[in-house]
This record gives sequence, C-alpha cells and structure tokens, in this order.
Amino acid sequence: MRCLLAALCALVAACASPATALRVPRSTLPLTAEAPPLPGPPRQGAFDSDVSRALVVHARLGAAKVRLFVIARLDVWTTVHRLAATNFVVRETWGRLGTRRPRRLLQIHDEALAGVLVRVRPERDGTVSFFAEVSAVLPGAPTAVGIYHGARVSLSPPARYGYRFWGRASGEGIAARWGDLEITIEAEPWTGVISTRDVPALREFRAGDESGMVAGMGAAETFREVWKLVEPRHIVADGVERKEYRLMRRREAAGFTHERKEYGATFALHDR
Repeated sequence: MRCLLAALCALVAACASPATALRVPRSTLPLTAEAPPLPGPPRQGAFDSDVSRALVVHARLGAAKVRLFVIARLDVWTTVHRLAATNFVVRETWGRLGTRRPRRLLQIHDEALAGVLVRVRPERDGTVSFFAEVSAVLPGAPTAVGIYHGARVSLSPPARYGYRFWGRASGEGIAARWGDLEITIEAEPWTGVISTRDVPALREFRAGDESGMVAGMGAAETFREVWKLVEPRHIVADGVERKEYRLMRRREAAGFTHERKEYGATFALHDR
C-alpha cells in the first residue's frame, strides 16, 4: 500500500511540475485573414466509456520539452494542457457628468493563453486522434487609442502566434512536426481489440523554407492573432456622456486542411 501511495504521489508531482518555457519561433510564411474558421467540437459523440488508455504527449523545441500525461477514455475527446495567461484590458469605458472632469468608469479584462494544449481521442483500432496547439504571446505596449475630453486613453493589445495540428497517430512516436517543433504521442500497448492496425499514413509538407509532417493524412497551420481597436462607441443618455473603447481579435493563418485545401501560402504536399 505504501509503495502504491508513493507511486501515486510521484505521478501527481510529475504532472504538476512547472512547464518548461518553449521559445516558439514565428513563421515567415505569408498569412491570410481569409483562413477557414477553426473546427468546432463534435455535436454528437461519446461522453463516457469504460475503457481507457494512458497517453504521454511531448512538445519538443530544441532542448526544451513540455510533457503532458493523460488517461483518456476510448472514443472520448480529452483535453490536457500546460498554459500561462497574459491579462490585458479588452474594453474600457470613460464618462463625464455635466462639466465634471472625465473619469474611467469600467474596465473589462481578457486573457491571451500561451503554451501547449492537446486534445486526444483513443480509437478502437489502437490509433489516437489528436489536435495540438503550441503558442506564444507577445505582451502589448501601452498604445494611445483616443483622447476623451483631454484625458488620454491607452490600451495594451497583445499578439498571439503559434502552430496547430490535426491528425491521427499510431501512438508510438512523432505525430506532427513543423520545423524544429515536434509533437510526439506515446500510448500504452493496446490489447482491447484484435486488429491488424496499420501505421497511419503521413502527410509531409513544404512551404518556402519551412517543412514538416502530420500523421493520419492530417492538417496543419501557423497562425497569428492580434487585438485591434474598433470604432469606439459614443453614448449620451440621461445627461451622462460616455465613450467605450474596444479591442477585437483578428485571426490570420497559413496552412492546409484534411482535404488538401491550402490558404495563406503555397504548400507542396506529399502523402505517403
């Protein structure tokens, strides 16, 4: 019993250990604002199962590595992540009553998340469907967005960038790669069904000086998200004047879909 408790404590400590910071490089590929929207979660699907598999996901970039451990149910999507949040003001409201001095009335905060996020689903043939995102955040510098009756209004819009992969891995090695960034998925041996599992096919790609691969004839993209100032709202009601300054997220990306549709850059795709 003591040995079992010690093993469990060691496992919890390992899963709770601080994440190694990944210095995510920015892609040099041309991006487009016409990138397709991110796929949403499935509308229907299993929400529980009496069969599970232990998975270990590694995100490697040079000597830095983030390790994620998860016990995932068969046919069920499970999310595991190691993320850090950058807080910023996404909306700020200023007001003035009569001839009084203007003052700030309200601030709404948001978070830009950086790190590693992975969704996995063990399949009945022994493979593992996956979505993986590795991202970084650049904190924004204070930027003047307006002058409200002599009061200077500033916001600090951040930028977020990184890489995303969708695919189906064998559970025995590299699942995706873009340049020096690698995602590996290691699954415990699968004995739940009798099958002649084949290693999922690979989709290799090259665009400009960048190249990589994704397992399971999957999809990949490099993305950038920025928060831009939109037209402020000027409101006068019941003798009170106020003005609302707002940031809105804009997404740009370059990549290709499962159907080999490309966006943002020209990719040379090779399936094998």
